[in-house]
Amino acid sequence: MTTIRLTILIVTYLLIAVQRVPFRRLNRPAAALLGAVAIVTIGGLPLHDAYAAIDLDVIVFLLGVLLITGFLEAGGFFEWSAQHVCVRLARRLACRTFSAPRRDYRGCNPVRDLSTRSGGGVRQSRMAVAAVL
Repeated sequence: MTTIRLTILIVTYLLIAVQRVPFRRLNRPAAALLGAVAIVTIGGLPLHDAYAAIDLDVIVFLLGVLLITGFLEAGGFFEWSAQHVCVRLARRLACRTFSAPRRDYRGCNPVRDLSTRSGGGVRQSRMAVAAVL
């Protein structure tokens, strides 16, 4: 019985990792559910113990997190925040590299600072800012 349970566990983990069965695409939750049903069906875990292992608080928490994440993704929040972080990081790197060391980052203009330091004009300055990105 132990080898059968171990085999089901290994096959379930392989299905979760590969996510493909011949002629079918199998996602992770479906593969996990298939493994759980197989364990209960062969008698490796009694049905009463399987029900006792389900924690409703965790399921509700995960459902809430997934719903919030889905709405944020649909609204474009993750793209906006990634762009915002990249712009702020680029500005900080440009200011730290080409400005006076004790300057406040909020007053930094990387294009102006690069053009005054390098003497190459705005075009060369923009190329330098793009290189920092």
